[in-house]
Amino acid sequence: MKPSPLWIAFASLSASLTPLPAAAAQTDDAYWRWASDKFGSERASNPGLESSLWGETADPDRDGLANLLEYAADTDPTGWTPAADCYQYSLIPEGNSSRPQLTAWIRTDDPALRVLCQVSPDVSLWSPELPADPAAIPPHNPHVLSLETNSYSRGLRQLRFMDAQMIGGRHSAFMRLNVVRGKSVVAGPPIQPFSF
Repeated sequence: MKPSPLWIAFASLSASLTPLPAAAAQTDDAYWRWASDKFGSERASNPGLESSLWGETADPDRDGLANLLEYAADTDPTGWTPAADCYQYSLIPEGNSSRPQLTAWIRTDDPALRVLCQVSPDVSLWSPELPADPAAIPPHNPHVLSLETNSYSRGLRQLRFMDAQMIGGRHSAFMRLNVVRGKSVVAGPPIQPFSF
């Protein structure tokens, strides 16, 4: 007996609602494809190596840049990378003073990737404070001015952030970049770019 067209349509719909096996779901993930390319698919599929080698918070080359930051900036996680390859600092003159600025190039092919720039007067207190839930990170940051650049290169987009506070009477200023993806949040190293 031949199945009716209605049964065939139902069977097709049911098959499309079946969850993908974990391995198939991994290959659809942009970060996993990057980790597989950088570390090899066999090693990137090994859960025992996640915390030390291929995971988003791992730092296998011990350069102080977690894999998620190297992924976002498209740098090499297998060889030492200076923070300046991920983002650069500068002072932008403004009137009689200046503002600290952080410039970064971030990949454009992962819609789950977000960046947040933080500022600090002393490296112990960062603004804005990161919430416990990465999904709750606000899209607007009153402490940092985000500047649109419309500059693209090699699949990366240039982002510029300026400290909302002028240098004024401060003795130091710190900025760092945080990368957020899913439940992972990694912070770039808190480098003191400016001492006055």
